[in-house]
Amino acid sequence: MQSFLILGSNPSISFAEIYGLVIGQESLVNDDGNKDSINSFIVSAASQAIIVDDEEIGRLGPGVLGGVPKSGEILEVFSQLDARQLSSLLLNYATEGQKFHFGLSMYEIGKKTYSSQKLKALGLEIKKNLKASGLSVRLVESRSNNLSSVDVIKNKLIDKGVELCVFSSEEGFVVGRTLAVQPFEQYSDRDYGRPGRNAKRGMLPPKLARIMVNLSAAQAGDLLVDPFCGVGTVLQEALLMGYKVIGTDVDERAVRQTKKNIEWLLREHKAELPDYKIDAMDVRKLDKAITEKSVDAIVTEFDLGPPLLGDESSVKIESIEKSLSEFYAEALDLIKYVLKDGKRAVVAWPYFVKQNIFVSVFDKLESFGFRVVAPYPEKYNAIYPLSERGTLLYGREGQHVFREIVILEKI
Repeated sequence: MQSFLILGSNPSISFAEIYGLVIGQESLVNDDGNKDSINSFIVSAASQAIIVDDEEIGRLGPGVLGGVPKSGEILEVFSQLDARQLSSLLLNYATEGQKFHFGLSMYEIGKKTYSSQKLKALGLEIKKNLKASGLSVRLVESRSNNLSSVDVIKNKLIDKGVELCVFSSEEGFVVGRTLAVQPFEQYSDRDYGRPGRNAKRGMLPPKLARIMVNLSAAQAGDLLVDPFCGVGTVLQEALLMGYKVIGTDVDERAVRQTKKNIEWLLREHKAELPDYKIDAMDVRKLDKAITEKSVDAIVTEFDLGPPLLGDESSVKIESIEKSLSEFYAEALDLIKYVLKDGKRAVVAWPYFVKQNIFVSVFDKLESFGFRVVAPYPEKYNAIYPLSERGTLLYGREGQHVFREIVILEKI
């Protein structure tokens, strides 16, 4: 059974997370240790969605992946879209005597296009056919054309209805049924509902924190460390994913907020979470608190530097970057000390957009005992662009500073 995964607002990061999850699955690795079978796992890849040769991920995708808002199962492939065929498909999920809700969303996985006007007309024709079959029917539509996770949940299109996702390709139209959507309310609660927040400092979004944890390729039960834990976003996501965690930060106020947030998380989930430890400590003293080569993964956002107004000169930004890189070099040396050989550190640090200035310590990573891991094979770069140095960038239009996400492996 094939599944589909809808990609988030940053397709490159979404795809990197999916690919990282795939290489962590032993079932997709050949007996000789090669990962060639991964290539057959991905059936179709496009900027909006991918289709994969796996049944389980279609049911679980949004629950484990921060960059996947919707997922589901592939039902049929049609050479042309026909309202009668789709109506017959939907009748399999309708219950006699109950009002049936359905919606349509269209995604491109090939060069064939299908306009929103045609999709709306198709939906109305399907509704007409279903009514003629004796059903009470409601067509769920969205102002943004495709239905969002919120639309799907609020209109009960998983438990009491159906969302059909249609993928236009050169061969025709692949039709799937949505089985899972991202728990958007839970993410919002872990961001805005927790007791400890520091908007002035800038906080890692929970979804991005989860993506970074998945990029670490760590296994459940492993020890994950965030040496710049801030208010604990990475630690929260990692605990929910089954990792033991240690968080440190030089800012004592941030550490107090982290402890409040973890205690809140324990109360909210009313379940036992893995072991955790939070300490106020400078990253440059990490070797005094954590044993050498005892950590399975480092996932962290480095200090991004002072807040910017956007009118800073290149000279000013270069000065900030130089200071940050010098500090990062010290931090990387300590991260290498505690990290096990062959394990990963996933770090976020600043990219200064207006001045096109990257963090220069990147060019010295090998001398610190790290190699840079490509997020995915080069053949996917045309669909999912990377930065000019092959890394992931996370940011929104108008922001002065983006996050550059770098995957490192200890040599």
